[in-house]
Amino acid sequence: MIDFYNNLPKTKEDIEIYLRSWLQPIENGKKHIYKGNTWTQKYGFRRAFQIHGVYVNENTNEHVFHVDEYEWKENTEPNFGVYDNFDNMIFGVSELYFKLWKLSE
Repeated sequence: MIDFYNNLPKTKEDIEIYLRSWLQPIENGKKHIYKGNTWTQKYGFRRAFQIHGVYVNENTNEHVFHVDEYEWKENTEPNFGVYDNFDNMIFGVSELYFKLWKLSE
């Protein structure tokens, strides 16, 4: 796992590498209902007092990245988006963090 505080990311690619190193598989992940579909948490990590979770739609295999203090609350919008697969989710979340952290290339 990469140490964020001693080696701050500078590019979107750095953020992608960080996310991939931090996400840990979750066995028997929590189930969540969103827009009538069941989503199961497959990966996650905790940083900065927040839970970062990846949930997968059991029917479509879409991926959600959600960050919250406790957990993804029933029938709330995922705050980092819905993506058609894992790799697109990593890319999209990296883009969002790049903007939020006001990094520039």
